[in-house]
Amino acid sequence: MAAFPERLDLYGQALARWLHERGPLRLIVRMPGNIGDALIWRGTADLFERHRIDAERIDHRQALDGPHPDTTLVIPGSGALTRLWHEWLPELIERAAAQYRQVVVLASDYDPDVPVVARALALPNVWAIARQPLSYAAIRPFGRAVLMPDPALWCRRFHLAAPASSPPVPPKSTRKSRCCWPCAPTAAPAWPICPCAPIHSATGISRGCPPISTPSSTPLTPPPTWSPTACTLRCRR
Repeated sequence: MAAFPERLDLYGQALARWLHERGPLRLIVRMPGNIGDALIWRGTADLFERHRIDAERIDHRQALDGPHPDTTLVIPGSGALTRLWHEWLPELIERAAAQYRQVVVLASDYDPDVPVVARALALPNVWAIARQPLSYAAIRPFGRAVLMPDPALWCRRFHLAAPASSPPVPPKSTRKSRCCWPCAPTAAPAWPICPCAPIHSATGISRGCPPISTPSSTPLTPPPTWSPTACTLRCRR
């Protein structure tokens, strides 16, 4: 199985290949958010630079500056399509879908139980990429859903700070898989990417899945009878 950086690069290749086919592109690089969102924006910019994805970079206030019938609008990943935060992005997507050829929302969290979020995702030229399996399962019925790692993981500073060598790996006989998504691509995958791929959040590589009855605040230690069917779909560190 490929190492994590190699898998991440394969995802980047697949996304780049697909976005090249959607061009010309406009990428929103500045919009409301916190420091975590800023990390996502930096990772997105580094991803575009690494894979030579050409895009006009704009502020979110420029996204609706006129009709762009031959252009795809690319929106960075965020949590702004959820129950807690949906004040402005769903409406922007709805309005942008009427001005652009396509609207692509990079890896985000989603809550389609919120009516305005569902309306935005239901538009036929809106593509939504989820960054974790629960969101992917929620948006999959809309038919244009994809599962990919969080864009923050492409931040170049992470890779520059990585140690030159990895720590020793325990013998295979003592290791047990703790992730619901054990398979990974061994070559650049086609688009859409198979949902049976390892998912990694902005907080780090997935280390295991809590049992269904375990609150998220407790240690993520699998029970003695752990099995994939007794595990939640959300993999966390």
